Amino acid sequence: MDDQEVFEQSYWNFITALDLMAKDAETQCEVMDYYNVACELKDDIAVGYYMLEIASGKLSDVQQNAIRNFLTEVEKIPGYLFA
Repeated sequence: MDDQEVFEQSYWNFITALDLMAKDAETQCEVMDYYNVACELKDDIAVGYYMLEIASGKLSDVQQNAIRNFLTEVEKIPGYLFA
């Protein structure tokens, strides 16, 4: 894949995870087969960091800062109970 395709794939993964995060808990569980949904969804959202690394010229500074701020808030959600 070239750089554009890599960006598009990571963007799609990020948007898909955001869309699922916006749904109710029952829908989230159904889509993710009821397996460790909160932690898995948090991990899926983290693709945003990678997307930002390769987003050069593809997202405005305002968009990048908004995503960065969102990701910072998501990090505050407790992760796995057992490490």
